[in-house]
Amino acid sequence: MSLLFLLNKRDLALAEAEAKAAVHGWGWWDAPERQSEGIVLFPRARAAPRSLALTRRVVRVLAQGDAKDAQDILASVPWARHLKGRRYRVTLAREGSSTLSEKDVARIVWDARGEAAVDLAHPEATVDVVLTPTRAFAGIRTWEEEERFEDRRAHLWKAPHPSAAHPAIARALVNLSCARRIHDPFCGAGGFLIEAGLSGRLASGGDIEPEMVARARANCAAFGLRPQALVCDLPFGKNTRDVALSPLLEAFLLRAHASSARLVIGVPSPLRETCGWRVRAHFPTYVHAKMTRHFYVLDRGPRVA
Repeated sequence: MSLLFLLNKRDLALAEAEAKAAVHGWGWWDAPERQSEGIVLFPRARAAPRSLALTRRVVRVLAQGDAKDAQDILASVPWARHLKGRRYRVTLAREGSSTLSEKDVARIVWDARGEAAVDLAHPEATVDVVLTPTRAFAGIRTWEEEERFEDRRAHLWKAPHPSAAHPAIARALVNLSCARRIHDPFCGAGGFLIEAGLSGRLASGGDIEPEMVARARANCAAFGLRPQALVCDLPFGKNTRDVALSPLLEAFLLRAHASSARLVIGVPSPLRETCGWRVRAHFPTYVHAKMTRHFYVLDRGPRVA
């Protein structure tokens, strides 16, 4: 099955990595696929993913080719066979200067729909056509992002704190771990725990500050299971205690190395010492003019299923 991921363009590098993790699992950094023009195509994906943060939709590709041949590509699809009499709608995602409109696309599908009927309000299937300046894709949508990440921003929590990562970024970083159980040893007010729990994982956490533990408990349930991976964001900025982060980071990396095979971590500056961890990926992420956060995906040995 060939799947096309239409990415959220807020952070394409991280969005690409999250999509690859969803399809390939742990070891995703070695996967050959690369995003181009805001999409990633996986020619041999085995299943449609769930709980992504930085992908807008996933499409099972039925036909593809050069953008200049878009109408012929659409007309080549046996839509009646794929729609199977279901109620459907048609959407067009277009980048560049293509003159093909959504009405043109809908007309081509209509002519080959068989017994299927159009239903814009409550469709049972969505026909997606994606046009880039160079490529055209046609298929059936298998998943779309419907989560309200903006409604889960930290200032809206029951026990808010300004240092928490944006929920979509937190979810994406959790997804990069490819783990079913998550532990955050610097959990703060619980941002990573919330996103891990909402995506169906078991999550636990701790913090040096009792007040932050109380906030985390107020914001999400404690799961308390041994983790497959550690996912965390080191303290930073004016809202944290005045501590030297280098000794704290080194001590944590050494201790984490003995307790977990995988680590996804955010730090205020590039890692100088990994303490035995292998760097699998590095994502510098702009925060504001005076700060860039650095997120790393690390492991300590052979791949873990």
